[in-house]
Amino acid sequence: MQFLEKEPNFFECEGVDGHWSACKKEAICSQNLVNYRPVKSDPEFLDNWVDKLGLLCESQKRVGFLGSSYFLGIIIAMIFIPYLSDIYGRKKIFCLTMVASIIGQVGLIVSTNLYSSTLYMVLLGMTWPGKRVTGLSYNLEFLPEIDQNTYLTLFTLFDYPSIFLISLSYEYLTPSWYPIQALGVVLSCVTLAYCMVLMPESPKFLFINHRYEELRQILNQI
Repeated sequence: MQFLEKEPNFFECEGVDGHWSACKKEAICSQNLVNYRPVKSDPEFLDNWVDKLGLLCESQKRVGFLGSSYFLGIIIAMIFIPYLSDIYGRKKIFCLTMVASIIGQVGLIVSTNLYSSTLYMVLLGMTWPGKRVTGLSYNLEFLPEIDQNTYLTLFTLFDYPSIFLISLSYEYLTPSWYPIQALGVVLSCVTLAYCMVLMPESPKFLFINHRYEELRQILNQI
């Protein structure tokens, strides 16, 4: 979120004579100026949500809640998502999670105001338990116990460096937020299609729920 909410360092405002000159954020907000633009030649400039959602003159509480709303979604979903995966199966809940994730990501792309973006952030937060709890359990239940610790280690190693890769993208590829967001949508669509078409239900879930005929079919398929 720090990349998406980073304000430009420098601005230009249009004068009554039509010429653009340097101005400050304080002047823009105090005078409710409309004709202003960030200085994109600044090496630290990022084309992010500040302009897209009009965050420049919003209160810090509202902007801060935009990021916090993701964690609010996590807390809400943790109440019921793991339970539902034990009732309806890992695959169904994980696929529904990916559908919700795609809706949330596309919503953030098309949203142009702070309030709708906050709702989409809550929705994305609600997909966290489906991905990180249900989804992780879903994968582990296909593996022998002896290999599960290795998988968890690799999952951790490849997960958190994503922040570093995003930093490199902003530094060397593009200052825009859009390509990274669009890539997230594409990867989510690929994951959803792969799960729906190729991944069966968790063998452990079927065994615990005494669905032995389906379990035999899946074990033969594996």
